[in-house]
Amino acid sequence: MNNSNATPNDEEVMLAFSVEPDHGPDTIQRYLENYPHLASELLNLALDLRMPSEEEPVTLQDLDSSEIQRAWGQFNRMISAERPELTAGQVKQVEASLVSTQMREIGLPLSVLSAIKSGLVELEGFPGRWITKIAATGGYATEMLRSYLTMPPSLSSARSFKSEVKPQVGGKVTFRSLIENSTLTEAEKAKILRED
Repeated sequence: MNNSNATPNDEEVMLAFSVEPDHGPDTIQRYLENYPHLASELLNLALDLRMPSEEEPVTLQDLDSSEIQRAWGQFNRMISAERPELTAGQVKQVEASLVSTQMREIGLPLSVLSAIKSGLVELEGFPGRWITKIAATGGYATEMLRSYLTMPPSLSSARSFKSEVKPQVGGKVTFRSLIENSTLTEAEKAKILRED
């Protein structure tokens, strides 16, 4: 800071703050107490100084793995909390719509619709345009279909009944991998997977 007895102007205060060796809470508090009229500017500058510059991209080595996992877990809990559980009636409505005649006309093969009905397709990576199209054709909200896609996979009762050994439910797959591994032609796959 300026060593003279003259009161520094706002620009000098901001410059002095920017060259401080530490921009932590103690430094910020000291400046806020001495220059309360610059509170907004000081807080904005402190935030800017903590953000990595464009010349210094953040790498995975800069991030703490446990902190990433904690943040990811918190994000998933928030998403789950926003997506309410479906009632049995809503589940039946989605399932019935997926085998309806109208649904067969939207451009997805029956095998894909069947995989969606069985809960074998992950919500993550499911194209928004298909969620919108399926929900609109089925006559329900897109959030209802998103909630349905987060449910665990299920076996059809016919498969369970006919089997001599208890059938196992496989894991979920992405929409993309389901289409790419289907028997559709390359042109049909490209049409379904095209991005709007």
